[in-house]
Amino acid sequence: MNDTSQFLDIIIFAMVAVFLGLRLRSVLGRRNPDQEPAPSGAQIVTLDRPRPVELPSDPLAAGLMRIKNAEASFDPDQFLIGAGLAFEMIVKAFAAGDLATLRPLLSEKVFADFKSAIEARGREPEDSRMELVRIVSTTFADASLNDRLAEIAVRFVSEQRAADGQESRLIDLWRFARTIGSSDPNWRLVATGSLDA
Repeated sequence: MNDTSQFLDIIIFAMVAVFLGLRLRSVLGRRNPDQEPAPSGAQIVTLDRPRPVELPSDPLAAGLMRIKNAEASFDPDQFLIGAGLAFEMIVKAFAAGDLATLRPLLSEKVFADFKSAIEARGREPEDSRMELVRIVSTTFADASLNDRLAEIAVRFVSEQRAADGQESRLIDLWRFARTIGSSDPNWRLVATGSLDA
């Protein structure tokens, strides 16, 4: 009698387990009507949650990263190359009094300052003018992004020659600016300054 009772209990438990298994399969195996069927052989990929980008503690690096995050095409190395070319072009155009070349490279204020200096220099002797010999180094000094206005300060060390042939090493600190998202890709010179060599 005991064996029969245990046998009946096992059969009842087995039937309950089969019933629950079938119910779970019918619920869990259903497809949402809006869900597209997965292609055969497709693999399920678990994506990591995006990690917030931490800005570097160095203010210069943080400023450059903010500009890069705002405009993916910004390349710091290419910017420095372009800044060096702009420095050379602006210095030579200023020495030659070439306002047409200077206008698109400078902000309105800097252009007005350069124009006044060129006009005043016109009354000075030729031997007071300097000629760019070479750029020794071009390095970042500062970078910032305020709203959509990106500004980058660049330190230029150059060698320049006076009319008498004497060469001097000069250090200039120039600030370039550009509105992020603007259709104009050019950075303009918005401020200039000199440092002791």
